[in-house]
Amino acid sequence: MRARLDASISQHQVTYGVRDIYMQKPRATKITHLAVELEIEYYRLQKMFSGQIVMQMVDLARLRLLVGPRLDYWMMRGENAQYIREKERVLERERERMRQAQRWSAG
Repeated sequence: MRARLDASISQHQVTYGVRDIYMQKPRATKITHLAVELEIEYYRLQKMFSGQIVMQMVDLARLRLLVGPRLDYWMMRGENAQYIREKERVLERERERMRQAQRWSAG
């Protein structure tokens, strides 16, 4: 029973990681786009993200290949994981500001 709970928590965290890292990008704001890129049926991905079905290892591998190794931070737990995820958010905001500044200076 403990292993199932632990797996459920991990699936939940991975889902939030995908939404935080990948789904905020303008080109992939919808789960339908994500399903196409992952080559997973939309309804299966929707159920997986809502916790109605169990994520398989192949699903995790597809997500990680698409999103990148930053998804690993979302599988961590505890204070260190929260610290790393917050640092990642701060770095991403800074990167976005730099991109925006470059667009403004170029235009």
